[in-house]
Amino acid sequence: MVNIPFSGPALDNADASVEAQALAAAEAQASKNPSAARAKFAAIEQEIAEHAGDGKAGTPWLQDFYNDAAPAVANLASTLHGLENSNDSLPNYQNRFTVLTEEDQKILATFGQGLAVADAAGLSPEAVQAIANAPDAWSAAMLVKFGPPGSLWATGEPKTPQNPDGLSLLAQRANHVYEQ
Repeated sequence: MVNIPFSGPALDNADASVEAQALAAAEAQASKNPSAARAKFAAIEQEIAEHAGDGKAGTPWLQDFYNDAAPAVANLASTLHGLENSNDSLPNYQNRFTVLTEEDQKILATFGQGLAVADAAGLSPEAVQAIANAPDAWSAAMLVKFGPPGSLWATGEPKTPQNPDGLSLLAQRANHVYEQ
């Protein structure tokens, strides 16, 4: 017997988890099928924008999504950059030095906006650590660069063994970039 939620928080949580898994899968397959990966990133971007636009009603979905997808979200800029450097994506010689296209920057801005909303509402300590101490410091920093102003992010996080001072995600992210 399977319990399938048809509405409410359980459905939103399941939907957010499916989108998080889809993001990770799209990143994993990006080098093999760049156009499919780009289409999936755009679809997830639209979901995030819709939930961020719903105000408080969309916040639980965003929290669930970022709690599940934090490692993939932290790696998104590098994946997008890799798409720009694949053999089939640069038809114009003028774009050979493009790090992130305007479309990539828009995707990162939306993902950063959703992350800020989820962070202000409260993310799991694991999600905060996955983004704050991401292995690819540049990629995770692009979420902040293209995301909203710092005033829209959480001002602190719960104290944990990994974050004994309760530093905010932005402060932890800045420390990690400095250390790198």
